[in-house]
Amino acid sequence: ELVRALSDVAPAVASEAARQIARLKAKDGSLAVAAAISHASVVVRCAASESIPALMPKKKALSALDQRLATTIPRELACLLPVLGRLGDARLLGAAVAALDDVDNHAVVAPALAMFPAKLLVKGLPGALAGGTDTRIAGALTALAARPDGLILTAQILPALSSAHQLAAARWLAPRLSSV
Repeated sequence: ELVRALSDVAPAVASEAARQIARLKAKDGSLAVAAAISHASVVVRCAASESIPALMPKKKALSALDQRLATTIPRELACLLPVLGRLGDARLLGAAVAALDDVDNHAVVAPALAMFPAKLLVKGLPGALAGGTDTRIAGALTALAARPDGLILTAQILPALSSAHQLAAARWLAPRLSSV
């Protein structure tokens, strides 16, 4: 019944079916959930992406998620980033950070970055920020500021940034630090 609901034309029904299959750990539904990762609706793709790790071993889950790694849709980046982070995979970090070049994406992408594992952020964020705009840096720092360890992470990342990006980061940080 739930597997059939994954192909429902209503995104709310199909996405809830993916979540229920994962909640029940119904392994017999794993292939159907993996197929839903190609659904026309971003809502269903996100629900399927979030459900896959509960249904498959890590290696198979990462393989199933591979087909979504080329996305540039901010909402999809925001749902995939935490899933991949929990699986220890930082391949989507660059695309998510690049989406921050558009200030309209900050509200969608920055919270997902804030949930990304610290170890992966420290390792991948400097490269993802390279060549970026001040808007991208402000978005990334906004994401870090939302974390309890945000200032510590910022201090770890700053030395790896170019001097121009360090200056942009300092301009962003100055008013925030003066209010602490």
